[in-house]
Amino acid sequence: MIELGGDERPGWPVAEVVRTGNAVRFTDLERWSGLLPSADPTQIPSAALVLPIGLRGDARLAGVLVAGLSPRLALDDSDRSFLDLVAGHVAGAVTSARVLREARERADALAELDRAKT
Repeated sequence: MIELGGDERPGWPVAEVVRTGNAVRFTDLERWSGLLPSADPTQIPSAALVLPIGLRGDARLAGVLVAGLSPRLALDDSDRSFLDLVAGHVAGAVTSARVLREARERADALAELDRAKT
């Protein structure tokens, strides 16, 4: 796992995606093919799209989504739209998780204040 703002593996465009907020096509996956699981070695992607995971109401990114691209099909507009939609859903899930965590922390703090009063 690569933390945002931390060191990244040489060649991965994570820092560029974080800096610009734009998706980047990564075409050097052959070097990393040993890290990619596949039931069929002929289907291991040779390229990936690295997409930003933005949060609603927050200028910072929550992370990036690395989506392997088919070695047999060209990335077209409908595929790109689908990947943007997936990134949006991941961002929504992360936002929901953060809101729930913050609500739990507020409830715990209020419970602690209530215990301190009694």
